[in-house]
Amino acid sequence: MSDNPTPLAKYHAEQAEETRQRLRDAMATMEGEIAAAPDGTYPENKGRISQAEICRRAGVSESVPKQPHQHEIRQEMKNWIARLKKSGPVTRKDATERRRETLAELQAGFAVLAADVSAYRLRIHDLEKELARRDRQLADEKELTKELRQKFFQSTQGGTVTSLRGDQ
Repeated sequence: MSDNPTPLAKYHAEQAEETRQRLRDAMATMEGEIAAAPDGTYPENKGRISQAEICRRAGVSESVPKQPHQHEIRQEMKNWIARLKKSGPVTRKDATERRRETLAELQAGFAVLAADVSAYRLRIHDLEKELARRDRQLADEKELTKELRQKFFQSTQGGTVTSLRGDQ
């Protein structure tokens, strides 16, 4: 055998490498989607991650990882799924449970926020009442000031000075 591969062998090697790269890209994309998900679950396939799902996302046949010359990528996919299992759900059941837990946490947080909103609304109502009371008080004091000024100017128009102390 020669060291130079035939054009057909070279073509097949390039195709195999392209397929492996598409599978790696699919795994990277899926990992990004898991990281971006609020509950940390895979958003497609009801949360289930498998070699078949990776193949589907890569656009290759499910039989590709089963081929003897693809043993490296098959092992890489198994290792990737095993790593994901340690950090989060990869089965449909686990993903559903994680979503339920997340939903329960969000509902509890929403209840707390709703209670806070109610308390703030009551506080706003009380402050608005207080503001209206003070506005009335200010209007009354302005009216009193106006009356006192009128009395003062009336008392000084006659040319006599009136003592404000009350001693004459």
